[in-house]
Amino acid sequence: MQVTSNHETTAPQAHRVAVRFDTRQFVRSHMTQPRGRGSWAFQVETVPALFWTPGEMTLTEAKAWLRQHVQALPNVPRNVLVEVMP
Repeated sequence: MQVTSNHETTAPQAHRVAVRFDTRQFVRSHMTQPRGRGSWAFQVETVPALFWTPGEMTLTEAKAWLRQHVQALPNVPRNVLVEVMP
């Protein structure tokens, strides 16, 4: 007779981080909303360094790239504000 268990021992999963983007500094500097293709810089509120995209990408691609990196950071709160830098 084989005994199976429905309880698996696994490490607790990290929580999903909600990332909100703020464009006020960008708009103040360029007088327009950020859009298009380029190299993008982001300031994550809980991290002292800037995040630069690894090459040219659209803003939508850059936001997706940054979300992946923020999810991987240790000790990140559930809600994170990210500033799109000018």
